[in-house]
Amino acid sequence: MKKLFILYAGVALIMTGCRIKPEAEFTVESRVVEAGEDIYFTNRSIDAVSYEWDFGDGYISYETHPVHQYNATGTYTVTLTAYSRHDLIDRVFMDITVLPQTVVNILVLEYWDEYEVPGAEVTLYYTYEDWFDFIDPVISGWTNQVGEVEFYHVEGGPYYVDIWEEYHDNEQLGLEDPLNVKIDVTENQVNLWTLYVDYYPPGKKSLVEGERRIRSVRVEKDRPVEKFPYRRTPAEK
Repeated sequence: MKKLFILYAGVALIMTGCRIKPEAEFTVESRVVEAGEDIYFTNRSIDAVSYEWDFGDGYISYETHPVHQYNATGTYTVTLTAYSRHDLIDRVFMDITVLPQTVVNILVLEYWDEYEVPGAEVTLYYTYEDWFDFIDPVISGWTNQVGEVEFYHVEGGPYYVDIWEEYHDNEQLGLEDPLNVKIDVTENQVNLWTLYVDYYPPGKKSLVEGERRIRSVRVEKDRPVEKFPYRRTPAEK
C-alpha cells in the first residue's frame, strides 16, 4: 500500500510539472514615445510557447518580439498574453504614452538671391567642433526640388548644420560665425528653419580630403546681419 501511495504521488507530481502556468513579462526602451516612432517590445516571458499582443489601437501581433508604432497621440494599454503548451495563460499590461512627432524641416536658400537649392546634402551635428571636423554626424539627408529636407524623431537641443551642393555650401558662413549654421530643435513639434548657402561659379571650387571644404572663389559682398538662420511659421512653409 505504501508503494502504491508513492507511485500515485509521483504521477501527480509529474502531471503538475507538465501543466506549469506561464509568466508573462515584457519591456520597452521607453514608455513615452513619439507618433510614428518604432517601439521594440522585448518579450521576457517564461514557460510560454506562444504569444498574443494587443497594442490598444486595434492592432494585434503574434510575434515573440514585435515592433509597433502609433500614428496618433494618446495613451495606449499594451496587453501581452502568454500561452503554455497546455493553453494555460498569463497576462501583463503596460501603458504607452504617445506624443506629437518631432519634425525638423530645413529650407536651403542661396544667400543673396534667395532661390531654393535642390540636391544639397544637409547634415546635423551636435557641436560646432563636430561640424568643423566632420565627425560624429547625427543625421543626414538631401533637399528636394523645392530646397527642403525633413528629419524625424530628432532629439531636442542645438544642432550645427553642414550644407553641401556642387556649387553651393555654407562653409564660409559657418567659419565667419557659428550662429550662421546653428539651429535649435524643440521636441514634439514641427521645427521650420531656413538656412543660407553661398554660390560658387563652376570651376571655382576646391575640396581637400579630411579638411574644411573651402571654395577657392566666392562672391564677395558685405553680409546683412538679418541673414542668420531663422524659424519659419507654418504659414511660410
